[in-house]
Amino acid sequence: MTTDEWYIKQVKSTLPFDFIKERYGTVTEDDIKLIKDLQLLGLKDGVINVLLDYVAIFSRIGIVHALVREMGENWHKENILTVEKAIVFVREEHKKYKESSKK
Repeated sequence: MTTDEWYIKQVKSTLPFDFIKERYGTVTEDDIKLIKDLQLLGLKDGVINVLLDYVAIFSRIGIVHALVREMGENWHKENILTVEKAIVFVREEHKKYKESSKK
């Protein structure tokens, strides 16, 4: 199993609430509302987990609910509705960030 296959299996088989609890140790009422809002947008749990992981890795201030909600809305508008598309998007964004920070 490749690293990508392992990661895809993890994000698809973990509920977003469990994902937050594993990373931060607790799930707040705001976290629950955020996840429900993202689900209402039409994002699947695996895509939500990739989004939360992306924010957790690249944000130095943790989960800012309004920002994550806005990012979720953008992902929905951009038709990023599968885990695989979400991973490709995150990699492209990270690549752009690395290139812009070299300038």
